[in-house]
Amino acid sequence: MPSRSRTGAGDVSYGLRGATTPRNEDEHAYGSALLVGGPADGVRIEVRGSPDVIQVTVPCRVEASGSDVRAAAVYVYRRESGGSASPRHGFDPASP
Repeated sequence: MPSRSRTGAGDVSYGLRGATTPRNEDEHAYGSALLVGGPADGVRIEVRGSPDVIQVTVPCRVEASGSDVRAAAVYVYRRESGGSASPRHGFDPASP
C-alpha cells in the first residue's frame, strides 16, 4: 500500500494497510479513498478493491539507543456507508 510522509519539525510517515479482502470483482484494481478524522485526517490514499478497514501506523520513538526495537501507534479507519464515488474511511477511536 502507498505511504505518505511529511517533512519538517514533526516528521511523520503513515504506513497504510487494508485489513480485509477487497470486494471488487477485479481485486487488482486501485481506487482512491479519503481518510477522515484522527492522525491521517484528509489523507487521500489508493486502495486495491474496497476494503472495509484501513490500518494506519505512525512510528514512535524508542528510547533505548542501539536497540533493534521499533514501535508504531496503530489507528483504524472504517469504511463509511454511502454512495460516494470516492470512498471515505472514518477514524475509529475505539479501535484497535
